[in-house]
Amino acid sequence: MSALTKPSSAQLARRLEELAKAGDRYWDFVGRDAREHVHSLFHYPAMMVPRLQRDLIETCIGWDPTIRLIADPFVGSGTVMTETMSVGRDFTGTDINPLAILVCRAKAECLNAKALSCDLRRLLRFVASDTSERIEARFPNRDKWFERHVQVGLSRLHRAIQAGSSARARRFWWVVLAETVRLTSNSRTSTAKLHLRPPAEFASRPNPCTVFEQVAQRNLESVRIQCKLLANNDLVHRGKYVGRCSLRVADASHPASWMADLMVTSPPYGDNHTTMAYGQASYLPLQWIDPSDIAEVGLHSPSSIREIDSASIGGSWTGALQAVEPLLDRSPQLRRTWDHLRVQPRDRRVRVAAYFRDLDACLASLMTGLRRGAVMVWTVADRSVGGERIPLSAALPELIGDRAELVTAITRGIPQSRKSMPANNSTGQTMRRETILILRMASSQRSRRPSMN
Repeated sequence: MSALTKPSSAQLARRLEELAKAGDRYWDFVGRDAREHVHSLFHYPAMMVPRLQRDLIETCIGWDPTIRLIADPFVGSGTVMTETMSVGRDFTGTDINPLAILVCRAKAECLNAKALSCDLRRLLRFVASDTSERIEARFPNRDKWFERHVQVGLSRLHRAIQAGSSARARRFWWVVLAETVRLTSNSRTSTAKLHLRPPAEFASRPNPCTVFEQVAQRNLESVRIQCKLLANNDLVHRGKYVGRCSLRVADASHPASWMADLMVTSPPYGDNHTTMAYGQASYLPLQWIDPSDIAEVGLHSPSSIREIDSASIGGSWTGALQAVEPLLDRSPQLRRTWDHLRVQPRDRRVRVAAYFRDLDACLASLMTGLRRGAVMVWTVADRSVGGERIPLSAALPELIGDRAELVTAITRGIPQSRKSMPANNSTGQTMRRETILILRMASSQRSRRPSMN
């Protein structure tokens, strides 16, 4: 399809509107939000709804079949990546969290369940013959977060995984180990933030080797099903996905290394310290994983609980109040909110300023990686700070400005557990709704931008 025959933005909006005619709450995906197959390999915080992302991707491809490369700069556990693979397109993804990239690489690379099953038998034999009580992980407060018998079991699993010869297989087992860590540590599994269980529960923490085998068998079955689904569409050859899939640990504010036709993503809805603590949730698993198997040489395990979250959007407050001022001229919605925030305590204003400063830096970089006329699909939500709603869904298109036109905006209800803050959090309240923003990069002629209602 040549540039002269590219479909119009209005046609894309109509396709999305047609889907909504199936019901008033079509986009809420009530009863259709299951995370099946490899989407369930690891319990990552605030995972996206797979079928929802599939509908968005398929609609965009149906509108423009020339779409080949799809990008997600906040890739998380790889929902967009996995759905991209299911439609046979190339994918590129980044995330600042090494554990996210590990999970994604395991989902993208490890599609040979038979070979993995054989390797699991080897791994379990290795663990059974290992009588060493040497502890492999070294990090502050290790004994606080893990009982001695758990540390011994995790160390034996660590050594067994390292003894494997295939980096692809090791990455799969590291993900199994990460889930084992989550289930056997002294931290509660009901929250992303590290929070100790009642001391009475410490001694009864399960045997990591038993948990590992259970998780491994469950994950292998997920891989079998996923591989079969891809094979039915001729998307697997010799246990490998036939398309290209590129993943790396990277800050979204760094220059994009790709040139995509479609970007489908969902950024953090606020700074990770007070919204969803992805880094905290990843801290303990990363202490037991060999970082050289995740990505490039030089990657290290986080040295503190807050290291990853502090490096994420809004994580640093330095110079934030000064940096936000130019953004207020570009976003009337943000300016109105900022005027209300002026009476709030300084730390709340700094938190909001740091978030939008960093988000704007990401926008500047990400859009250099999109082709002219490419489509962006952003899933966002408005959090609250000090009782004041922060209008991310309205401010994002304003900050993008003339670089892209707003095609349409879809509002959907979300479950209370997704990308939300607890109601007793002093910096916000539970988010009930998300907005899906569909924008199109400007072409040679500037397009009018529809208003958001």
